[in-house]
Amino acid sequence: NGRRQWSFTAGARVDSPPTICSFAKTPGGKPADDLVLVGCRDGWVYCLRAGDGELAWRFRAAPSDRRIVAFDQVESVWPVPGSVLILDGVAYVAAGRSSFLDGGVYLYGLKPQTGELLYKTSVEGPWPDVQKDVGRPFDMDGVMSDVLVTDGDHLFLYQMAFDKELNDVTPPRASTLGDRIMGRHLIATGGFLQELWFDRTFWLYGN
Repeated sequence: NGRRQWSFTAGARVDSPPTICSFAKTPGGKPADDLVLVGCRDGWVYCLRAGDGELAWRFRAAPSDRRIVAFDQVESVWPVPGSVLILDGVAYVAAGRSSFLDGGVYLYGLKPQTGELLYKTSVEGPWPDVQKDVGRPFDMDGVMSDVLVTDGDHLFLYQMAFDKELNDVTPPRASTLGDRIMGRHLIATGGFLQELWFDRTFWLYGN
């Protein structure tokens, strides 16, 4: 009937839809409550019970509790995109802004039921030698934080690929334009959270 069942106030802005995680049964054999997982720009991942909106657990994905003001809003130095990726029973999130800022982008694999940390890695740089490297006109290494996507076997963050334990398995460039032969997945050249499109910004689904 459209009536509000519950509400929850997070510590900062949520920039993309939450993820609903369903479990058939609890370890004791009883039906399990659905969970609502959402990243927040305060640097935390929240898990709520879908039935009543109560907080089940939260996990600080930001390496430390630091704040800045961005677009007139207080948020973490390492914000977490709202949409959490669930793959084979693991919840994956990324925290940060860019691999060139504030120690880079931090990636985590969490147990959805409890928030237990299963896997962790970070991406920083790479730092070019500006005295020697002339740069590339069409692409550059490094990533910005974004919503993670998958082909069922790997996780993708821009042009980087990771296995399910968050080991870097990014393939080499396949052309002078920066193409890489990767698993079929959704790609957004400007990032899925980019509100201001620029020349040649596009989405595609391919390798």
